[in-house]
Amino acid sequence: MGAEEASKPEDFITALADLQRECGADGLKMSGCVTAPYEFEKMAKNAMDSMCWLFVGGRVELPIEDCAEIYKKSYR
Repeated sequence: MGAEEASKPEDFITALADLQRECGADGLKMSGCVTAPYEFEKMAKNAMDSMCWLFVGGRVELPIEDCAEIYKKSYR
């Protein structure tokens, strides 16, 4: 498993896009879910409360507002 020819970090993005396409998930949109933009802060708080281990150990702290902003920029 994996791309033997991968030589730079950006190769992960290429592999992820290929996987999304192969799974038929490349056309999915957050706007197609029940999720609405006004729920982004609530989603960020929920992620930090229920999966806090994903947010520790990084070089910089990710505030809830920044996490909600990631959702906002990802929404299409």
